[in-house]
Amino acid sequence: MPLSALSQPGKLRPFFISRKKILNHKFINIISFWRKENEKDILLSVNVANNTTPYFVYSQYWSSTWSNYLSNASSFVQINTSGKDLSLSNGFPYKPNPYAPYVNFIFGSSFVSTALPYYFQASTAVGGYFSKSSPTQIVYGRGICLDKGDLHAYYSFGNLIVDKNSIDFVDAPDSVNYNNLDALNNVLETELFNVTSKSKFVFAQQSGFVDSVAAAGVLGTSGYVNYKVELVDNETGKVIGTVKSLNLNRANASRYSLIPYLLNTSNIGSRMVRARITVTTNLDSIKTALVKSYADQDITNSMAAQSVSLQQLNLVMTYALSQNYPNPFNPTTVINYQIPNDGHVTLKVYDVLGREVKTLVDEARTAGSYTVQFNGASLASGVYFYRVYIAGDDGKNFVSTKKMVLMK
Repeated sequence: MPLSALSQPGKLRPFFISRKKILNHKFINIISFWRKENEKDILLSVNVANNTTPYFVYSQYWSSTWSNYLSNASSFVQINTSGKDLSLSNGFPYKPNPYAPYVNFIFGSSFVSTALPYYFQASTAVGGYFSKSSPTQIVYGRGICLDKGDLHAYYSFGNLIVDKNSIDFVDAPDSVNYNNLDALNNVLETELFNVTSKSKFVFAQQSGFVDSVAAAGVLGTSGYVNYKVELVDNETGKVIGTVKSLNLNRANASRYSLIPYLLNTSNIGSRMVRARITVTTNLDSIKTALVKSYADQDITNSMAAQSVSLQQLNLVMTYALSQNYPNPFNPTTVINYQIPNDGHVTLKVYDVLGREVKTLVDEARTAGSYTVQFNGASLASGVYFYRVYIAGDDGKNFVSTKKMVLMK
């Protein structure tokens, strides 16, 4: 793509812009320049408004100062900032005049580091022909960086979209120093979200080492770094199962890789859950840092996702009422029951004449396993019965009765 409009005699002559597709979705613009010998390099920041139009800002050294320019690959304008280091923003809703509709304009910003505090100086909104398309959905990621000598590891879990809803992560204040695994693991979890047996559950995992050979040397024969993502039931606080587990050691130390997955949720039922990341390692004196990532597009949208199922699935598949323990008891005992689907649960205690003695449970419960304690301190010694009746939301009912003995 010729850029003759950008040619400036004696200083800078853009030659071409080519576009390279990354991960079947993202684009990066490769910009080549012809310069006079011994001239200073220019600095670039590249972004893409959509899948067809590239944008970039660049700084150029003119008469002892750095001038800043913005281009849409066919024309350019000088922006009202100066400095060497530039960034290209996504823009924000802006009204060219009080009567005009909102548009989303591109903005350039220059990093000012001449004196503390350092800051970014933003340009004014550039004309409408540089407008940038508004993002339709923000996707989130959360991860960590690990550093020990020549070992530099990275892991990120995110791009989590469940039934077309992008799932964010819990708040992680920047004022906290996440320099140890305990502090990190406290903020490596998502906000609550609903999942059902028919949910479309898509996520991406990225991991690896900057230098796999150097990392293998630090890991040695027994060193490891383990990343585990679990699905946790909000009501019970119990782990439903492992979404993905990755154990990196000397044998499989590798460079960064990004892989999208599609989780099979057919056995999960309907429940509120969180995804929780846990990081463990046997390496001592390791440095850690928290990573927050954001994107205005689903980076896995055009990638083939690998289908996975929950590992170490801790789901209830059948109805059951267990024998109380201890039995005989005095005066307390424990009763366990489980339900594979959401439903209304009634658990009552009766004497040998069939008279109701106590109601232990009478409420709606989600699928799972439950424990109830019964205290018979106010009752006489003898034989009692406990009965559970479950009216499942799926239309199925379950009834079971068991005997227990109170012995004082």
